[in-house]
Amino acid sequence: MKNLGKIQAIIISSVIVLVMALGVVASFVSMSFKTKDFESFAGAMKKSTSIDAGMSVEYEIKGNPSDDEISNSIKILTDIMREYGFTSVNAYKKGDDKIRVDLNKPVLYSDRSSAEEFLQGLATGKLEFKNKNDAKATTTPAEGQSVDPTLIVIDATKHVDKVSKISNGQVSGLQIDFNKEGKSLYSAASGSPLYMFVGGKAWPSAEGNELSANTDPSAVSMYLMFNSSEAVDSYYYTIRAGMMEVELDSAGVDIVYNTNKTALTYKVTGIVLAVFVFVALMVLLALKYKAFAAAPIVSSVIGFALELFLLQTMDWVAFGFTGFIALIFMTILNYVLNAHIFNSVGQEFAIGKSISTSTDDAFKKNTWLVIDASVIVFIVGLLISFLATGEMIAVGTILALSAVVIAISTLFFNRLLLNLIFSIFEGKEKIFGLSRREEE
Repeated sequence: MKNLGKIQAIIISSVIVLVMALGVVASFVSMSFKTKDFESFAGAMKKSTSIDAGMSVEYEIKGNPSDDEISNSIKILTDIMREYGFTSVNAYKKGDDKIRVDLNKPVLYSDRSSAEEFLQGLATGKLEFKNKNDAKATTTPAEGQSVDPTLIVIDATKHVDKVSKISNGQVSGLQIDFNKEGKSLYSAASGSPLYMFVGGKAWPSAEGNELSANTDPSAVSMYLMFNSSEAVDSYYYTIRAGMMEVELDSAGVDIVYNTNKTALTYKVTGIVLAVFVFVALMVLLALKYKAFAAAPIVSSVIGFALELFLLQTMDWVAFGFTGFIALIFMTILNYVLNAHIFNSVGQEFAIGKSISTSTDDAFKKNTWLVIDASVIVFIVGLLISFLATGEMIAVGTILALSAVVIAISTLFFNRLLLNLIFSIFEGKEKIFGLSRREEE
């Protein structure tokens, strides 16, 4: 290792300590400024219902849709719920015939009825626009029945590309954009009104499902204008839900709340366990390896802050109690790798090498150990992330992300930190607790 000089080493060390302190503050302290509120990384992170009060919703799937159709519908459900205002949405397939969604804020007791009504409404069924006010009219009749050549059916799952909210002065509404086939059908329906059906029934009512006629055969989008924002939202969410490729059973929606007490217990338990394991292992490192322990302690804190920052940007990660277990596992792995390297430093130093050379040789000898362990955990984490559901997606993400952070910290950042320590405390080998092997 190269001696950087005491002054330069102190300056670099001061910058690193400052970065570590800022990382800790940003991770756990929320702040308010004149123009903006800053939520800590931990506070902004999506949390599952195991550690945060919320609700779980289970939808029963009708028929036998494909996995791709279910995945596409889950994405639509997730997007709709986030737009509605839920800050943490974790949707996944449960068993063979259900979609489960774990939701957090806002789920205040005063909001329960409106939230339940909204969630129930997402299972009302497929959306269709027809030029005949007949719920049973179809372009694919049963065998032996004739097809009405004048019937036009615009199926939202097949023909609607996007729905957007628009505003024109005091009036607001929706713009419905069609794909190529949908544009052709909408153009063919010009000159006559369309009728809206959701789940095979006239919507929003038997008398109020008629939409104004399209007077422009070249139009590629449908516009629905309303006098109230409530009407806009009602139509918007119904149309978005009607674009799902799977049909959900409106009578099979199960909504369950988890209590604040239960969530708080798991959250506190997880935090206490994680902090205890981290502190215990770092203290053990310090007792066994003296000044060497400063490097993994500093790099672990900075790495943890970096992970929290990245996790809170990942919408698919819902951190729960199992996330704490994953963090604890990676903390133990980090300890084992560093302890192995520092043991090697002691062995190299005992046979007569300088402390700097011993450290370099120990890191070189253990490079592949760190890489192999990190790659294995990284691959396992990716597999869990892609194959699992619910909180286990967060577990896989944490394992994969932590593996990368640990590898970089151990092989590069820790060496830099030790180089700084050697430069500041040159000639003071006692602080590292090393001793030479005695000759017989």
